[in-house]
Amino acid sequence: MCVVLERGHLARGLAQARRQFRKREYEAATRTALVAVEEEARRITGIDGYGAELFARAFAYKANADGSIVEPPRVHVNDLKTDEQRNEHEGMKILCMGVMRGVRNIVAHHNATLSPLTCLSVILLANMVIDVTRNGSLLNKRTCLWTKVTDAGPSRSGQD
Repeated sequence: MCVVLERGHLARGLAQARRQFRKREYEAATRTALVAVEEEARRITGIDGYGAELFARAFAYKANADGSIVEPPRVHVNDLKTDEQRNEHEGMKILCMGVMRGVRNIVAHHNATLSPLTCLSVILLANMVIDVTRNGSLLNKRTCLWTKVTDAGPSRSGQD
């Protein structure tokens, strides 16, 4: 079995998707993982929404012409002080919106047949999105998937 599906490597909330994957219920595991992403976004932001619109609102912010933040986003990826930080933030927003439209809608509304690799890819993407939503930038070492996988155990609390 894939080491990243072992207990402690996936974000809290993905335990059911892990169990479904192990039972070879790939479509259900994919759907469950993406529902967990939405639930976590709603929990963190307080926004009552679904899919791409939820993430558009969660990552939305307003800035003055000088770049100073007037209205911060509900999901804080980083400080939004540099072009690089704003690009990372916008990229995560687009990624989240895209996975909701491009994957979640397909498994939620169609009878799709997914391969184990596709399902695993979505579970890992869901893990990364939950991690960034909770902990911010991928540049923060504690959110690096490789660090988590190669450590002797979980690198922080709150994981399943």
